[in-house]
Amino acid sequence: MKKKSLIAPVYLILLFVFIFLISCTNNNGLSQTNSSPISENPSSQTSSNPIVEETFLITFDANGGEFEDGSAKKVVEIDSGQLLTLPTTALEHRSFYTFVGWSYLSDPNELWDFSNDVVQREMTLYAMWQSQWFDYEIIDNEATIIDSNLDASTTTIEIPSAIRDVDGKDYSVTTIGDSAFYDCNNLTSVVIPNSVTTIGSSAFYGCNNLTSVVIPNSVTTIGSSAFDGCNNLTSVVIPNSVTTIGDYAFSGCNNLTSVVIPNSVTTIGSSAFDGCNNLTSVVIPNSVTTIGDYAFSGCNNLTSVVIPNSVTTIGSSAFYGCNNLTIYCEATSQPSGWDSSWNWNMGYGSIPVAWGYVDSSTTTEYEYAVCKDEERNEYITLVRYIGSSTEVIIPEFIEHKGENIPVTTIGGNAFDGCSSLTSVVIPNSVTTIG
Repeated sequence: MKKKSLIAPVYLILLFVFIFLISCTNNNGLSQTNSSPISENPSSQTSSNPIVEETFLITFDANGGEFEDGSAKKVVEIDSGQLLTLPTTALEHRSFYTFVGWSYLSDPNELWDFSNDVVQREMTLYAMWQSQWFDYEIIDNEATIIDSNLDASTTTIEIPSAIRDVDGKDYSVTTIGDSAFYDCNNLTSVVIPNSVTTIGSSAFYGCNNLTSVVIPNSVTTIGSSAFDGCNNLTSVVIPNSVTTIGDYAFSGCNNLTSVVIPNSVTTIGSSAFDGCNNLTSVVIPNSVTTIGDYAFSGCNNLTSVVIPNSVTTIGSSAFYGCNNLTIYCEATSQPSGWDSSWNWNMGYGSIPVAWGYVDSSTTTEYEYAVCKDEERNEYITLVRYIGSSTEVIIPEFIEHKGENIPVTTIGGNAFDGCSSLTSVVIPNSVTTIG
């Protein structure tokens, strides 16, 4: 009996231990279930606190140029993986350079693409510049060539049709500015692109070795003195887009032998061809309304000029010094808008004029003009005797294109210089001796 009583207490002790352990286990579970939101689970931390992207510093180096505030560098902050934008302070234009782009390798062939390239590290972007022989400015979203820096070895140039500015945009070259190539004495040939509409005043003034210039049919205005003093220029074709030839535009081009003036031109400025002494003949198109003062002054080898009915204004002494000239006017008499001394020639009197001009031709002995009077009757004006006889009998009629037209007028200076002439017979048909 004594042995049995010892076993019971042992069982009780074990039972109490078992109950205690179960109680501890349940308490731990409840603690986990009712714990605060702050968890030590790493995955829980990641979902509530996302990783912050890295920020980089990007340096823009003007690389010989400068920004508009005078500084040489600008620094911007940007998050990794983002597209880069330019500093708010713009890059300044650099004289006699064009902007190529920005490069982090300082290589003009490896440029940063602002529309596609993303930032992944701190870096420096360098402005890339290309040296040019010209300077320019941007006006109203168009480029104007304003100056040149040609060395002695540069004799031929081709002006670009577009220029890339510091904002990375391309701008059409529409204007050659005033005095842009002033006194470029070594220049012999110039090609002007189709983008250009205006050649400014004195643009090529004094380029006395310039022999060739290509003016495209985009040009509408040739400014005053644009080619003044280009005394080796031998021929010029003015395109049919030009409406205005400015004052002194080709003055002093004394080797100019040929000029084609298109029927788009409405104004020939004062002294436009002053001193162009080969110039031998000029046909003014019927679009021209104005010929300025001294427009062809000093063209002493000019022998004929045709002035159409469209011309309502001619300035003073427009043909002064043209000692060998005969003027053919489609008008039958002088319009009121022509200056009273429009054909005045000091020391030689007035330059001879054939009014009512229709056509001209030659025989073996005469240069002549077919003219019409105010009643539209045709007649012949003898312009110049080109024969060699000592005795001359002027014909009563000259056949012109199958018609016998009466000779009624002997033009001014028609027999000038005929020192061997001993006699002249003038027919009854002649009514006017110039």
